[in-house]
This record gives sequence, structure tokens and C-alpha cells, in this order.
Amino acid sequence: MNNCPFCGTPAQPLANFCGACRKPLSRAYGGALKAGSKPTRLPFIFLAIAVAVTAVVLGFLVIRARQDRDARAASEQIERAKPAGPNNNPGGNGPDAKAVADSSPERGAYGLPRNIIGPTGSEAQVISVLKGIRSAEAAYLTETSKSYGTFAELIAHHYLNPVFAGDHPVVSGYSLTLSIQGSVDSRGSLPSFKVNADPVPGTNRRHYYISDSSPIRYNLAGPATDKDPFEDYQ
Repeated sequence: MNNCPFCGTPAQPLANFCGACRKPLSRAYGGALKAGSKPTRLPFIFLAIAVAVTAVVLGFLVIRARQDRDARAASEQIERAKPAGPNNNPGGNGPDAKAVADSSPERGAYGLPRNIIGPTGSEAQVISVLKGIRSAEAAYLTETSKSYGTFAELIAHHYLNPVFAGDHPVVSGYSLTLSIQGSVDSRGSLPSFKVNADPVPGTNRRHYYISDSSPIRYNLAGPATDKDPFEDYQ
């Protein structure tokens, strides 16, 4: 029987730990006991590296999938909006060059893909404007208990500032059109409103839409409706 190299206590044959001091034991060549080696941390390090690499790869795949989805949506919208003609049908001379260019993924600040950095500049501003109009309309309806308000009424009740004056005010490079329908009556019907935000020509690509029952939507080819895709950043 061999003794523990740490405390000298006799150790049981083939024991992995000392019964007295509980320290790990290992056997040298010929059966003599020696101090056990400390457990290594290498497996945990390799596992952490593998998890980090997997996370990076998955993140890249998600970003790439979103880019492809946005590009397909833009291409489909442009195809639906293109007029019939020799350049826009299978028997013509090929696709219109401008439509092909417009179907490329949208770019934001510094030329980076928009679906990565989100809206910037006037697009980010008009998204905030549309959310502000929705809040103003909700407050006006709560106050009057009757209907949603026009731009003039919202300004008069101090829910919007005078920059929204007029039938089609231009705010942050977008022309705004507000439409109101119905009012609260004894039959319990509810009013509704919708706002279209169309870019001033030559400034932006996205047209926006919002209503009392719809989040912000967008269209790349023309005025947006409640059938168009949701704006991802709102």
C-alpha cells in the first residue's frame, strides 16, 4: 500500500483521491503514487470560442437573409408599378435599366445597407413625424369624443405646431396628406384617419403610410397603402 504524497496517509489501492486530505492522486510508472495534476481549462476555452464563432455566423446569416428579403420586396413593388411596354415584357428588349437600378438594396448613411443601420436623415425624421401625428389624433379624439382632427384643428388645439398648416404641408422633405372619415354617433360607429407621406421628388425612395388601425407601412414605387409591407424601424 502506498502513502498519499500530500499528507502521508496510507491510500487505498487504485484510489483517485486521498481519504484523509481529499486531494487528487495519480500513479507514476510502476504503481507509485504522485500528486494529481490540476484540471485544465482548455475544454472550456475551446467551447467559448466555438459559441462565439457560431453566434457571429448566425448573425451574418440573419443580416444576409434580411438584405435578400428587402431586395425581393423592392423588386416586386417596382415590377408591379412598371407600365406595360416593349421594355417591360418578356417579348421586349429586356428590363428597363432604371428599374433594375432601383431594385438594388437601399442604402443609408455612408452607403451602408439600410436594413442594417435603419432609417437616417429625413426618413428617420418623417417616421417620428407620423408617430407624432398618430399621438395627436388620439389625444384630439379623446378630448372631443367625436372625431379625428384635420391639420388645422390639431394645430388649433395645440397638438401640432404651425409647420403642419395647409392641406399638404411639407415636413422633413415629405408632403403629408391627411384624410379623415366618420365620427362617433349613437350607433357606435368609429371614425378613422390615414396619413400619406410622399417624398419631394428627387429626395428619397420610400413613400410612407399610417392610419388609426395600421402601423407605418412603406412603398418604394409610389404612395403606400394598408396593403404594403411594415416599416421595420418604428
